[in-house]
Amino acid sequence: DNTLWAVSEDEILSTDLANVNLQSPDNYTKYDFSIPSGYAISGIANANGSLMVGLYSSSQNKSEIYTLNGNSLIDEFDGEITLKSNGSNIIVSTRNNVNVYNSTALLIKQIAAANIKEGIYINSATVLENGMIAIATKNSGLYFGNESALKNYLPNGPLTDNFNAIETFKNRLVAGNSGLSILENNAWTNRFPS
Repeated sequence: DNTLWAVSEDEILSTDLANVNLQSPDNYTKYDFSIPSGYAISGIANANGSLMVGLYSSSQNKSEIYTLNGNSLIDEFDGEITLKSNGSNIIVSTRNNVNVYNSTALLIKQIAAANIKEGIYINSATVLENGMIAIATKNSGLYFGNESALKNYLPNGPLTDNFNAIETFKNRLVAGNSGLSILENNAWTNRFPS
């Protein structure tokens, strides 16, 4: 919407991108937003002009989402969240679930990690233009589809870039951390502990 947003732990500012002097604080509008005690702003996302604000309390390990205008609480989560928008929806990812809200802050989709695969760790998610969901996980690749049928895609690469050990064995490169990544004949296979 041609707006530049600046966010700190306790302030939300915006200015028009057409503004000649984006460096001057005088050209920004500060939003009046009350932050609950012990929380800090962790991010903002805009869906069709409706701005939502994510807050996080490290002492309580809790997150909350509010609407910017009206300062009304939309939802609460355990742990940290990733907050993003695809333009018409706000997507909230936690380690254990994905919630999708429309521009009026109505929850329209909810996916629990345990319903995808036992033991996965969600890093981030987005909703594509066709309504399909893409979920990035820590060690299990990408899941793509709709709430009831998500298909797993693993990239042709190692499981991670953080290895505890690496060895060669019979023309194979074997690297390990939370699972094994094996390079053989220029192709990677990943093996996860069961």
